[in-house]
Amino acid sequence: MSDETNPIALFRKYNQLANKDWLRSAIRSVNETYDSLQVEPSDFSQDTIEIEWEPIPLDRSNEALIQATEQVQKAINSIEQDNGYAANAPGEREYVLSNLKAFQKAAEQSEIYWLQIKTFALEPLARVIKRFGPAALGIAATAARESIVEWLKIAFSKALHWL
Repeated sequence: MSDETNPIALFRKYNQLANKDWLRSAIRSVNETYDSLQVEPSDFSQDTIEIEWEPIPLDRSNEALIQATEQVQKAINSIEQDNGYAANAPGEREYVLSNLKAFQKAAEQSEIYWLQIKTFALEPLARVIKRFGPAALGIAATAARESIVEWLKIAFSKALHWL
């Protein structure tokens, strides 16, 4: 096995470095982030992974689902209006809109996954809430987020501890 393909050789190269401060700093940073995010070993369990990809059936007659999708559409409409978002943070606005529209498209299917809800709805809405707070856009995003949470309480209570 050559030095290029031998993983031990890679570690030997790092060991030969005189200044290992960067490594200590990197490890410290990883540990601090781990602590600040309150990561637990159970976060990596197979059960958690399976729950995140467990399909959530979408019942079109569920009033909470109807309310959630209506509130997301209202948030989309508010974001698309001429409100300075496009001028001040065009990339972020596009990110938020494309993800919320992806959520709407996913919500039209017969089932949805927790990670789709988190990635396409909750995270973008949280970004809008953080940026606009009590302004009109923040209020619309908050209403959409709360509607999704209320629907999740009914449809997929296992996910609530992730919120």
